Amino acid sequence: MTGATSSVIGKWRIVEADICGRDDLDLLEPAYIRFGDQGHGDFAFGCVTGALNCDYSPSTIYFTWEGMDDMDEASGDGSAEIAD
Repeated sequence: MTGATSSVIGKWRIVEADICGRDDLDLLEPAYIRFGDQGHGDFAFGCVTGALNCDYSPSTIYFTWEGMDDMDEASGDGSAEIAD
């Protein structure tokens, strides 16, 4: 969706993940996920980096991603939601 409006759009700091500890999240750079308003974004945490394709609602983003996990191709999907 081009020119989407959602409260989730922006760059967010990743501070916790089920798959690794805080020190591992910031292994190469401060961990983040960025949702752009043109349906794309990117992220980096630990040794994982990727590009996002996003679908928006006012408070939620659903995304698929493709990227690298420690030099291996990886992909997946997920969502992010603003909670009160």
